[in-house]
Amino acid sequence: MLAVFFEYIILHKVPPKYTYVCQPADISWNKPFKGELRNEWILSLKNQLVAHRVGESERQRKKDKLNAKILLIHKSDDREQAFRKVVCLRKKLDNIRSHLAAPSRPQMTDWITSSWAQLTKNTIISGFTKAGIGTDTRETSDDNVRIIEVDGLIEDLAR
Repeated sequence: MLAVFFEYIILHKVPPKYTYVCQPADISWNKPFKGELRNEWILSLKNQLVAHRVGESERQRKKDKLNAKILLIHKSDDREQAFRKVVCLRKKLDNIRSHLAAPSRPQMTDWITSSWAQLTKNTIISGFTKAGIGTDTRETSDDNVRIIEVDGLIEDLAR
């Protein structure tokens, strides 16, 4: 099945010193686009740190409460039973720590959409203009290009 699919792929040779034409995004819009994504990420980190600071007193109260329980367990239970309970409570203490969370897929999708929307039409067009696409009159030779008919491709792939 894959061999049939690759039979319909047409490869073109890119002449030397001509690859920049294939990359108008690198020329003009990648930097502002990625800059906006970076700004969204930094804002997310800042918001998480603010939330961490706001919840600090609550986390400390929970830690103090768990530490008090640990002290009571040490005084009241036998050693083996106390050890098991203390281990369990210490795990709870570890879970109280706040962790930075990676952005979710929907959040990343929103960031990408927002960053792309902030690119102006002129920024995108300038990438193609700087790459010489649209006004380029240079020619390349197609001596070794093999053209394959694609009739029936969908039927072949469906089998």
